[in-house]
Amino acid sequence: MADGIQSIAKRVEPLIDLMALRNPVTRRFVLLLAAAGFLAGIWISFRAQPDILTHVAFTPLILLIAVAIPVTLALNALEFLLSARLVGQKLPFRKSMEITLIGSVANMLPLPGGTMMRIASLKAEGASFAKSTSATLYVALIWCGIGLIYSGSWLTVLGQHIGGMALVAGGGTILAVCISATYRILGDVKFTNMIVAAKIILVLVDAWRTYLSLLALGMMVSFGQASVLALSSLLGASFSIVPAGLGIREGAAALLGPVVGVSAASAFLATSLSRILGMAVTFPLALALALKKSER
Repeated sequence: MADGIQSIAKRVEPLIDLMALRNPVTRRFVLLLAAAGFLAGIWISFRAQPDILTHVAFTPLILLIAVAIPVTLALNALEFLLSARLVGQKLPFRKSMEITLIGSVANMLPLPGGTMMRIASLKAEGASFAKSTSATLYVALIWCGIGLIYSGSWLTVLGQHIGGMALVAGGGTILAVCISATYRILGDVKFTNMIVAAKIILVLVDAWRTYLSLLALGMMVSFGQASVLALSSLLGASFSIVPAGLGIREGAAALLGPVVGVSAASAFLATSLSRILGMAVTFPLALALALKKSER
């Protein structure tokens, strides 16, 4: 078991070092490129639908800010707490929430800040680097598998049978292999199952956020269409060297939109709105936390 964990850690550690982009010039370039692409996408989307803001609906907007985004933060904190339990460490929910908030802000750097924050936090609690890395990697892969199965299922329901079934098959394979490896290498069943349950709820909430964002912009779409677009979150997170997948998620949504009958401009703007509001809620909380800690 130990040899298996060490083997995973040795493979993942160079990848984390590579993705960290230690050269500051390269970091700035990636950040500027991502920001430019993000802003260009918003400008192009507004050019395509110049009257979109005239149809803003405030009820879904309020639900997005007051309910959906806080629930996302809470679920991320719960998932990290369970990740710690997966490697034998106990964290109070409050501390897990603090790490989640800081990791959300760190993700805006041109490096996998949230991932590295989680690994460092688990190590600080006493877990080895190997177990910290393995648990973080497995949780990410569990999310990937669930996300692909969920979006692929909706894509199939909406008539895109080949693409939908391909996503379901891919997601099912990833999920099965990952859960099996977690049981075998980390030796846990209870908390792995709880993480799977938390991730399923998180995927549903992410789809709801996308749905509310579309409704807030006056787009009359179904929850199923929004669920397919939510796959863009997973695609954005896969490009960790780009700050929080900046521009990647929105671009992926714009490509997925026409597949399910949503205009590329609407899909891009809706995911942009969800990102901007998410940052608007998270950053003040993280700043307040940082200021509070500095006073101690």
